[in-house]
Amino acid sequence: MRLCLEGLLGGIPEYTALLCFLSGCITILLGILRLGFLVEFVSTPVVSGFTSAASVIIACSQIKNLLGLDIHGENFVEIWWELINHITDTKIPDLILSCCCILTLLVLKYLKDKKIANTTLKRFLWVIGTARNALVVILCAVTSYIFEMYDGAPFILTGHIDAGLPSVEPPPFSRTIGQNQTESFIDMSKNFKFGILIIPLISIIGNVAIAKAFCTKYFQHIT
Repeated sequence: MRLCLEGLLGGIPEYTALLCFLSGCITILLGILRLGFLVEFVSTPVVSGFTSAASVIIACSQIKNLLGLDIHGENFVEIWWELINHITDTKIPDLILSCCCILTLLVLKYLKDKKIANTTLKRFLWVIGTARNALVVILCAVTSYIFEMYDGAPFILTGHIDAGLPSVEPPPFSRTIGQNQTESFIDMSKNFKFGILIIPLISIIGNVAIAKAFCTKYFQHIT
């Protein structure tokens, strides 16, 4: 979704906020009109293909963080081209931290699904296994904080983050270009082209794919 938005909107934040708002409105409107049955026309192979493609794109976009590389790519080919050209710049501390996180997640997932006779221990493992993503984030944050208190973290950190939550406000329905030009809501909507329909469709397919994946795992049927 991120790559799709970047390619469609050119990284302009006002466009991104407005398109997300309009996409949400369209999705809500489809729900009010009870047009959810239209999703049934999207076949299972299409949903599976979408899920697989999204997984590959997400995984590829995160490899640079796993290796500690500061590279940029707007599509699948560019990402891998940059990775190949900068593979020698891999930062070992980042790679070690990434591997430890992956290993921890896999171990906790294995323990969560492991059959144990002791009920108390089974519940404990289920809790930490279910919360494994949050636990890894907390452990990494604590580790980074400890490193920063002394000689500084050996791996790349996000940097300073302003405290508090952003203010709640409507999306921009116009934007200023240069000093004297203003782009109206109509002009911004025209620049979306078919994106205003494609983005809601992709988000709905994504939600359906996730729902079907969970239903398949627990032997349920989604209608």
